[in-house]
Amino acid sequence: MTGEVTDTQAIAKRLGCSDRQVRVTLTLAFLSPVIVKRAAGGTLPSGLGVTLLCDLPVDWEKQVQVISHGCAR
Repeated sequence: MTGEVTDTQAIAKRLGCSDRQVRVTLTLAFLSPVIVKRAAGGTLPSGLGVTLLCDLPVDWEKQVQVISHGCAR
């Protein structure tokens, strides 16, 4: 927000982690609150992994539909 870093590589360097880890974390930050609540409550479908969560549509309603049907887009 202050302009101190300009890309995910700079964030990764600052945090001492990989660029990939930063990108995955950023993607998860845009999950629907419904999905986050279900994840925290342990009620997401069995076998649902981070890969699917990172590949969800941007629209929150569509995210919930994808999770409910257990398939990507």
